[in-house]
Amino acid sequence: FRSNRRDGRPATDVPAPPCTPKYIEWLKDAALFGPESGRFKEIQTVLGQAGISQRDAPFQLLVRAGLWDPDENLALYRNRVPVDFPDTVLTAARHALDEAESEVWREATRVDLTHLHAVTIDDEYTVETDDALSIRRLDDAWEVGIHIADPAEFVLPESTLDREALHRGTSVYFPDLKIPMLPSTIGTQVCSLRQGVDRPALSVIAVLDEQGELLSTRIVESVVHVQERLTYAYVDTALEEHTDTGLENLYRLACRRRERRRAAGAVFIPFPSVEVFVHVGAEGERRIEIRREEQDIPSHVLVSEFMILANEAVASYCVEHQIPAVYRGQPPPAEPITLGEVFTALDGFKIRRLLRKGETSLAPLRHSGLGVDAYLQFTSPIRRYLDLVMHRQVKSHLREGRPMYVREDLERISAITSSSSEQAESMERSRKSYWIYKHLDDSLWQTRFATVLQVFPDRYHVQLHDTLVETDCPAVPGAGVVPGDAIEVKIELVWAREGVLRVSPMLERKSAARMR
Repeated sequence: FRSNRRDGRPATDVPAPPCTPKYIEWLKDAALFGPESGRFKEIQTVLGQAGISQRDAPFQLLVRAGLWDPDENLALYRNRVPVDFPDTVLTAARHALDEAESEVWREATRVDLTHLHAVTIDDEYTVETDDALSIRRLDDAWEVGIHIADPAEFVLPESTLDREALHRGTSVYFPDLKIPMLPSTIGTQVCSLRQGVDRPALSVIAVLDEQGELLSTRIVESVVHVQERLTYAYVDTALEEHTDTGLENLYRLACRRRERRRAAGAVFIPFPSVEVFVHVGAEGERRIEIRREEQDIPSHVLVSEFMILANEAVASYCVEHQIPAVYRGQPPPAEPITLGEVFTALDGFKIRRLLRKGETSLAPLRHSGLGVDAYLQFTSPIRRYLDLVMHRQVKSHLREGRPMYVREDLERISAITSSSSEQAESMERSRKSYWIYKHLDDSLWQTRFATVLQVFPDRYHVQLHDTLVETDCPAVPGAGVVPGDAIEVKIELVWAREGVLRVSPMLERKSAARMR
């Protein structure tokens, strides 16, 4: 056992305490909850008797014993998150697969849209495809089909699959692990809009003129046949090289929809993002891939605008027909937001403080960020339970003229799923940060460029350009550094599990390079 460093690097071996089942459970509890553990004092006493004083000793002992991985995701244990599915749920998923393959879901009420050239657009790692797009020319307008996978056809209310999905509430995505809301049989085979296969869908058919004005919408239960599975990278290249007129028409209409939302008050803030992927090799070795992605990428604009349009159209349908729904909204920023021609890290830092948190309600809310008067989430029913619920509401109204759920049902469901969603978002942020810090740990003593966000008498608050990680570094007296400056910093210490990053500025007095 390595006892002298908090980051776990090797030094002096010391004897480990007895590892009886009782001590193992105590060690796990202490590793998960630290001083808040009911067994923390007992474990500290036992470790002290063994001459072990390292702060994360319980965790390191469990790793040494082979019970935990060095990169163990402790949040899963703290939050009691189910990773695997019970046998009863897996059996129900296999039954749904049998139904899908027998095509009992083909009903006279479904509109056959297999003649449309439907395409999916996702990243290369996506295995659950829940939306597709199509476009065709009318006499003096465009018909855009936004086709959403229909798991409500197979996941029936109060069924084994449904109870499990409600319990989970949402899929959870980590860089190194995905925990789906529904078994992969459902998400990747039964419902996924896979290329070359007929699949049931709920389709929002939108008719738009050349300026992107919405002339009409209708929602239908449909059968779709995806002709092409495209990636964001392919779409961006095709748009740049003008090699696909269908994509060009979709993108042009998406841009005009975007401008209409801007005119309606939507706020477009091009916050960059960082995507993290952990690739596992044949020998179990892990390779961390970090991608910084800018906003307003054409392929992302194309997809997001039509998903927004579909969600807005379904919300309007629910309002018009008085269908109980869970709406989403966002109050306007605390102050008006103005942007220059170039969006900087300092702009993003200031603007984040002006944005207000989104809200949910059983009454329509204005979503100021999107510039729409009524909005809900409908387009991800494979991975979000509330989206699945809204599919059932719409399908029931289309078939029977009445919704499946009353207001009280939605209040109960929303309370359950909001807790699951908040927990999932928190765990995803934490785990993503962990792998970014692990990536930075591989760069000890190397330099990175950073933007200064705040200047204090003794320190700067900076954001690393490539990972968007924010941290403090010591100030250099007399260097003349101001917020917005770009400086080089050297990575000196990383504790990934504790989220600690220590950097030092690589500059001398009055040597900071300005970034405007």
